[in-house]
Amino acid sequence: MANRFPLIANSSANQIQELAVGDNLDLTGSGISNVGNINASGISTLGNTVVGGGTTQLIVTGNARITGILTIGTSSITLDGSNNQVNVGTGVTLHHTNGVQVGGNTLHSTVLTVNQINASGVITATSFSGSGANLTGLAATANVTTSSLVVIGVSTVAAGTTAAPSITPTGDSNTGIFFPSADTIAFGEGGVEAARVDSSGRLLLGTSTSVNDNIGGTGYPNLVQILGGSTGAGLAVRNTADAGRINIGRLANVGNDSELGTISFGQESGPTVERARLSCFAETTGGAGNAGRGGNLRFYTSADGAASPTEAMRINNQRELLIGTTTRTANGGVLQVSNGITFPATQSACSDANTLDDYEEGTWTPTLGGNATYSVQTGTYTKIGRFIYASAMITVNTLGTGTNREIAGLPFNINLSNNDIGAVIGYVNACASNYIQISAGSYITSIVLACKTTASTDQGSAAVFQNGTAVRVTFTYFT
Repeated sequence: MANRFPLIANSSANQIQELAVGDNLDLTGSGISNVGNINASGISTLGNTVVGGGTTQLIVTGNARITGILTIGTSSITLDGSNNQVNVGTGVTLHHTNGVQVGGNTLHSTVLTVNQINASGVITATSFSGSGANLTGLAATANVTTSSLVVIGVSTVAAGTTAAPSITPTGDSNTGIFFPSADTIAFGEGGVEAARVDSSGRLLLGTSTSVNDNIGGTGYPNLVQILGGSTGAGLAVRNTADAGRINIGRLANVGNDSELGTISFGQESGPTVERARLSCFAETTGGAGNAGRGGNLRFYTSADGAASPTEAMRINNQRELLIGTTTRTANGGVLQVSNGITFPATQSACSDANTLDDYEEGTWTPTLGGNATYSVQTGTYTKIGRFIYASAMITVNTLGTGTNREIAGLPFNINLSNNDIGAVIGYVNACASNYIQISAGSYITSIVLACKTTASTDQGSAAVFQNGTAVRVTFTYFT
């Protein structure tokens, strides 16, 4: 037990001094002196202890234990030993089981609300949830890696280039979407532009420049433009359930002779011209709507040097083909032309009995053979399929060694299996015989005039031609 001394704490002198008579102070221990500081290996107090004032410090070289709550300042920092926590004001709490709490939320819990985080390093999170509506002021970053990104508002990306699009898939940095100019979206593949939608809403495939097609001398900016770079590159339409089709229509309730759609053919290199066109027009007498649904197809071609094509033929709503004319002949055939039908010079024979495979008109030269001379020697023919209609006019000048009744030089050989020929002798003058009848027979390459001088049951064989004889004959046969 230490000696008892009447002491008093003089805070102004930072000393423990003698107490007045009647006051008691019980200090247990040793090494207590009248100095500026109290240094002890242990101090135990059952109540509140106030040490110094102003800037006076409490220095504990060994261990210090406070069984109550240590308050620093005016309740701004408290050390609560009974609850194992440190409180900094009302905003931050350090707890041995709840971790660090900021504003009432713990850092290691599933929900954390932070008013502001300033970090110079890397912030890593295994997950993020919420709408992100209040995320603002995010600085640029090289990468944002996530398996799924949902943006409720507006996202802004760089314009990008053909070689480095601004939106790309993983592992293919030169394929994706970029924005080459204002109001324009482009698509690149392998560092090459494949398609774009330009500022006028036109879809351009294989090209970045819109071209106005020349239709009827007027340039039209097509909404879809395709530029191929190899043979066969174009537009393909297929259907796995039915036939592929391209639908062309006009969003209007139109009347008669209104154009409904057009396919135009032309060139864009050199002179930009339209060379041909296929158009569909309404053709009806019932007016617009369901009362009149007829239509026709019109085919246009351009003459050499023409600025635009003109109509060459049409298929009307009566399913008649009009060539060289736009006006049908009532009750006419399905084929109506303005200036004739031409068949090839060499017949392309067809075995079908209902097919006309040849038509020809021409002249031929009838001859009696030998050294005969003529003042008139002409012939004409018309060939329709295998049928021949021919005529001959001969006026003999000198018969000489020519035949006196056989006319050769036919335009086509005679098919003798078709029962010979039919002939009409239209005119005979200066006949070599006094005849009562002249008929005709045939060989393959000639016709033979049969002259009868007396009545008989047989075909005559008298001579017909001599010097000065004139004959006109018309005959038909099959080849």
